[in-house]
Amino acid sequence: MLCILLIDDNPNDRLIVDRELRKSFAELEIKSAIDASTLEQAIAAGGFDLVITDYQLRWSDGLTVFRKIKARHPNCPVIMCTDSGSEEVAVEAMKAGLSDYVFKGRHFRRLAGAVRESLEKQQLWRKYTNTATQLAISEERLRLAIDSSKMGIRDWNILTGEVVWSEEHERLFGLEIGSFEGTYAAFLACIHPDDRESIATAIASALENKIEYQHEFRVIWSDGNERWIASRGKFFYNESGEATRSMEVVWDITDRKLSEASLQQSEENLRFALEAGNTIAFTWDVISGEFRHSTSPETAIGLSLDTVGTFAEVVNGVHPEDRDRFLVDVEAALTGTGPYESEHRHLRPDGSMIWVHDKGRVVFDESGNPLRLF
Repeated sequence: MLCILLIDDNPNDRLIVDRELRKSFAELEIKSAIDASTLEQAIAAGGFDLVITDYQLRWSDGLTVFRKIKARHPNCPVIMCTDSGSEEVAVEAMKAGLSDYVFKGRHFRRLAGAVRESLEKQQLWRKYTNTATQLAISEERLRLAIDSSKMGIRDWNILTGEVVWSEEHERLFGLEIGSFEGTYAAFLACIHPDDRESIATAIASALENKIEYQHEFRVIWSDGNERWIASRGKFFYNESGEATRSMEVVWDITDRKLSEASLQQSEENLRFALEAGNTIAFTWDVISGEFRHSTSPETAIGLSLDTVGTFAEVVNGVHPEDRDRFLVDVEAALTGTGPYESEHRHLRPDGSMIWVHDKGRVVFDESGNPLRLF
């Protein structure tokens, strides 16, 4: 039910307002304030959806009443309905936030429409403020998530060429906050010369296929420091299919790249050591039966060039006279009764034979079941 607070000390005008409003609103409650006392009580009690006030009152004036209501109920629509005001009063009230200004007399018929329009505007304003509040909360959550993850954001307006970076984006590229010039050329100037072409290729491919793009590249800071950056972004298109905007996130992956380089170097060192010692490294997955070995000594030992095989193939390569002893050595290691160590003859594909010395250990699960021998 719509509840309206009517502030007017003229009983005839109150009757006219009541009659006009009930023509348009079936479910309506009108609370009347006819003097300062009943007005104070009504403002304190609240519970009304809209206020209609006269301008000329015996104890006050409409502007004073309007300000008093807004001080207590700032979001409540207020309509001034009077025959004693002026254009100057109307302009002043509307500037202060009055919802509408209606003259009495023959203009009474416009009052219901003014009420309906004021309520609709109020409803739209509430939706807007709620949406704005939720948007602000979402943006703050996003900002906190991005700040904690040390990710930067880039917004590229393709039509104007303007590029906007977040503060974290500037930090990741080694720039002082606020120093980025905001152009694609300025972005490329930060990229390692050897990576600029690959970035252009990745962007062109994403545009052509209308897909997200991911890329890793190096940036050079002003002090000469080189950092690795990962980026991920997408393009937005207009109704004609033309790309108009691009959003991207970037983050630092230098530590990962250094770890990968270190691991690659360690693998190279291990490969060199195995080749120098004519040694093979192997791993046997006991559950799946998969057997993996390094690729360096195939010609010396005679294993398959394939690095992945089965344990059954390994057993078949052992000299028939040594297989039982070989399997006993393996079983001892799998049952945990001793380390794995075995010497046996291995048959090459060409029929020749070579003596092999195996040595390794078994990895068990929490229940003592063997998982892997290496």
